[in-house]
Amino acid sequence: MMMVLSFLGVAVFIILLAVIRLVRYHTKTKKYYPVKGLVIDNEAKRTIAENATMHSTTYYSPVIQFIDKAGNKQTFVASQDNQERPLYAVGATVKLLVNEEDPSRFIFHDIVDGYIIPIVWIVIGIAVALVGMFYVNQ
Repeated sequence: MMMVLSFLGVAVFIILLAVIRLVRYHTKTKKYYPVKGLVIDNEAKRTIAENATMHSTTYYSPVIQFIDKAGNKQTFVASQDNQERPLYAVGATVKLLVNEEDPSRFIFHDIVDGYIIPIVWIVIGIAVALVGMFYVNQ
């Protein structure tokens, strides 16, 4: 019986975290509208390491340009960066979600990270619950 309860506890925990993530993403993106942006450059930031190797690292952040709802051209350096190589090539088109009140606040629209991954975790949580209920008691 304790084994079943532990499986159910883990399942509830997994499902709860996935639902919270799904609801938070959906709630956040309700205040945003979709646009296509263009990567016009990649800004490089070099850091000097303070460790024993004294190895410096370069981080690349895409510079994104898009037209907001008011028809104004907006250009911003994205907060999303990557070490040692750019995330997006110059000239690449990216899907953005732009805040209606402040166009400087935008996020990359990623349906996989926003919706599909939490749904997969919900399915995993249900599978863990089913394993606990049907196979542990046999």
